[in-house]
Amino acid sequence: MLLPIDRIQEYDHNPRRERNEAYDRIKVSLLSRGFAGVLPITRRPGDSNYMAAEGGNTVLHILKELYAETKDPKFHTIQCLFEPWVSESEILIAHLIENDARGELIFIDRARAVHELRALLEQETRQPLSGRQLAMALREKGYVIDQPTISKMDYAVQRLLPVIPVALRAGLGRDQVERIRKLENLLVQFLQHRRKEAAVIEQARQWFLDCLARHDGEEWILEPIQPELITHLAEICGEDRYKVVADLDALTQFGRPGPDAPPPVLLPHQESRPRAEAAGCTGAAEDDDFAVHEAPDERNGGSVASRTDSSLVAGSCVSNPSGTEAWPEAQAPSRSTPMPPERPDLPQDVKSLRARLWTLATQFAQRNGLSDCVIPCGNKGCGYLVDLPVQPNGVHLTICGVQS
Repeated sequence: MLLPIDRIQEYDHNPRRERNEAYDRIKVSLLSRGFAGVLPITRRPGDSNYMAAEGGNTVLHILKELYAETKDPKFHTIQCLFEPWVSESEILIAHLIENDARGELIFIDRARAVHELRALLEQETRQPLSGRQLAMALREKGYVIDQPTISKMDYAVQRLLPVIPVALRAGLGRDQVERIRKLENLLVQFLQHRRKEAAVIEQARQWFLDCLARHDGEEWILEPIQPELITHLAEICGEDRYKVVADLDALTQFGRPGPDAPPPVLLPHQESRPRAEAAGCTGAAEDDDFAVHEAPDERNGGSVASRTDSSLVAGSCVSNPSGTEAWPEAQAPSRSTPMPPERPDLPQDVKSLRARLWTLATQFAQRNGLSDCVIPCGNKGCGYLVDLPVQPNGVHLTICGVQS
């Protein structure tokens, strides 16, 4: 069909909500060469005008713009291919497939289109669709998408779009959306473990959304939100921030925090050079990795000896008030005791090992009432400090394990 462009409308449910990045390039090409293609069109029952059937909305918009600017007849009448009307969902799927094939849609545009498709299909079938049922229905119609992706899309549209629209329109992707969702789920799991009421948990979730909204922007990063979340959880539960961090780490790795976590995995250790047994800390004497700071002792009129009963936990020293050596969940291995093999199912990169060391140290400290003594210190060494508790005589020692 040859049709004037004023009888063709752009599709009013076009998945693309943002301006096409190639808009200017397409306009230059059409201005110099005209439109040599064929535009697929259709028409809703009862409508007098036609509309784009599968893609072509950007081209149609530019042609109308060029005709308004130039009055050139070559932009006024174009070749079209009429496709009979099937249903509203079929047209939306056709536009979604065409845009996806070009790889031009940002995640939130795809998410909104799939969210709208669910509503259309439920209206047409007159029954609600689960995520799995929606994935199957879309596959039957030629649009392949899995249920986990639909779940992320629902979360983005229903939870995130009202609070971080700028970040989403700027291109916040699926992986980042999933990181935000995991952080919210972690908040809920933490409060459920603390046996907080449903109303308290819901208030915390609303606080989380408000916190996201405060950080909305084109340059989105999640990292500033995490410290605020830790502080907020500490205030709700009346707990120390370090204990909250330890339990969040345990939740992330094991699915349950603190003493409920499984026994720590002992990593094999090979000594690179002889170590002396000083400072009451096995294997920590002549290395620069650990430093013992003396404090005045009024009873001795000077300084206390650097020797103290301690235990070795994940490469750091902690005070052992009982005066005996201890090892989490097991007897301390001697030099002749073979170490258990490495767990191949656990990641062995430096970042993961440091996280496991931090978790082991904090778990052991919690079980001995010393959770306040393990302090994070960034990406150095084991990633934490161990601060010895105040002794009965008022002496306060600090042992550091931060050298790389």
